[in-house]
Amino acid sequence: MYWQPGQKLKTRPYQIEATIGQGGFGVTYKARHLELQHQVVLKTPNAMLRNDPAYPRFEERFRKEGQMLAQLSQQAHPSIVRVSDLFTEDDIPCLVMDLVPGDKL
Repeated sequence: MYWQPGQKLKTRPYQIEATIGQGGFGVTYKARHLELQHQVVLKTPNAMLRNDPAYPRFEERFRKEGQMLAQLSQQAHPSIVRVSDLFTEDDIPCLVMDLVPGDKL
């Protein structure tokens, strides 16, 4: 994991509230937009992948995933979560998505 609860990002107005998921490819965090006061999900590649020689390919796939989801979510759809931003924080690519309340899949 890259970030801890309470940590504020440097390049965007988000504060980490909790880690909500971690898998082999990514980590998801619940965060609060500090200016708009709404919750979002931030997704990053898993930190363990950075040591893998194939990390540049993982990072490229991660960015493409964000771009594809952003295109798919341009028109609201109940089965597609909206991606609202894709940025880099301390060399870590990050997707910003709507927080969908409910149980984990």
